[in-house]
Amino acid sequence: MSEELAEGEETEDYSVFENKTGLAEDMKFLASMPELCDVTFLVGDTREPVCAVKAVLAARS
Repeated sequence: MSEELAEGEETEDYSVFENKTGLAEDMKFLASMPELCDVTFLVGDTREPVCAVKAVLAARS
């Protein structure tokens, strides 16, 4: 223990990350950035491209 600390004094050895947005907002952001996607689905009759991330798909399947 450091000599600078008083006896019985505790230090924080961790940090807390507070996400200010929800998961849905984070996923929308991710989908809006095709350069972050590593797979593309062609959806519907018009074959509209929808990008996704393999790791997210695997985690949610």
